[in-house]
Amino acid sequence: MRNIPIVIVATLFVIVSCAPSESEPPPVNSSTTTAVVTNDTQTSTASDQPDPPFTIDHFKFWELDPSITNLDYEVPFRGQFDDAEWSAKVASLTHLANPVKKNNEKILDSKRHLLVYSLQDLPQRRREVTFRNQFTKTPADPNKTETWIIGNPKVPGLLLMPAGKERSGNPGWPDTARPYVCYGVERGDPVRRVITLLDQFDKPPFQPEKPENLTELIPEYFCVPALRPNEQSTGNDHLVIYKFIDTEQDERTPPIRVVVSDRFHTSPRPVRAKKSVKLAVPSFKTGWKFPQSN
Repeated sequence: MRNIPIVIVATLFVIVSCAPSESEPPPVNSSTTTAVVTNDTQTSTASDQPDPPFTIDHFKFWELDPSITNLDYEVPFRGQFDDAEWSAKVASLTHLANPVKKNNEKILDSKRHLLVYSLQDLPQRRREVTFRNQFTKTPADPNKTETWIIGNPKVPGLLLMPAGKERSGNPGWPDTARPYVCYGVERGDPVRRVITLLDQFDKPPFQPEKPENLTELIPEYFCVPALRPNEQSTGNDHLVIYKFIDTEQDERTPPIRVVVSDRFHTSPRPVRAKKSVKLAVPSFKTGWKFPQSN
């Protein structure tokens, strides 16, 4: 097992994670809350203010062809649910995520991409997590939330690393952007509505402009942000990941060729993207608890 170089450990993160712990936060009684994060607890205080604007984009995940396997990295973490430090074992690089226009909404940072790694032996204790985003809210109830059961042991965990992407050269990576750890969803409601996506691979120079039109999203992951050294709060920009099947978008033949880099791959690494398969949506987490059947 290769440990991550010390510069990565030093500059990376303490994960606001769902690793095993017997501690449980107090219940959240208000549909609008402000999260306060410490090293091993989370509390929520009521607020009449609207949710702050998100500082991250939606992301469209592209499957890599082939995945880059046998990476064998190990990164130590300690997060808000943890009683002790635990190690995340990075197994393979599986997807590249681009910032994406959803229903023609503005992209905040076109240079911030994500490299998506599968994790081995991720602690996956079941939890009920309550959140809201654009899909849960309604005109009649802008504070409407949804609750998912996360910690599905049948779904490998993911690590989302901030990355740079270019057609050639050295893309670098956004050093101030946060990584995320993602936990498999055991139960959540699908989203059924018309959604249009347009990212950098859906237009020139990669192809003539062709948005993707979706009608259904299936819950797959709930992602929590990293806590940097000496920080007391990560804010509340979480991501929820939905998988989709797009019957309009064929596999790219040949696959799209780009170079990427991040804290794991400091030298440019060529990858090939063949098909879009998931959508990550910024979300505001309002609380969590252990389910009674845990």
